[in-house]
Amino acid sequence: YPPESREARSECRSCSAPLRPDVSYCPVCGELGVATTCREHQRSVTTRCCVVCGIPVCEQCRRGPRYSALCVSHAGVHVIQGWTEVWRTASEVEAEIVAGILRSPEIEAHVLSQKDRANVVSFGGLSIVRVLVPAHRHREALAVLQAEVLPDAG
Repeated sequence: YPPESREARSECRSCSAPLRPDVSYCPVCGELGVATTCREHQRSVTTRCCVVCGIPVCEQCRRGPRYSALCVSHAGVHVIQGWTEVWRTASEVEAEIVAGILRSPEIEAHVLSQKDRANVVSFGGLSIVRVLVPAHRHREALAVLQAEVLPDAG
């Protein structure tokens, strides 16, 4: 969003999501607020960008769910209403530790648990615990986790 129109608006024109002051586009749908050209197709005009990296994407390049724009590089990123999954586990304790590591460099992180507390037995995909970060901080969060949690994996 251009600075003059962004200050006047507190929500996205396209999806009505709240706009963040630290991001120049809607963190949920990727709406830019102004027309620009697609990075890959210079003749294509677009008003959307990848919610992870901010690269303008046209309809031909756009990936991801219908409500969120993703570039080809981030097509596999799991997006939930402007938040991206950076860690998946079956353990809420592990997820809280990972979220704590991300919060130390001031990356907002939340744990989303789909565990059924009524049952003692876990049900595979029904007991997923995710660590989510704002989409625009996804790459930064992965870098922190690579350095702090998986230093020997690189």
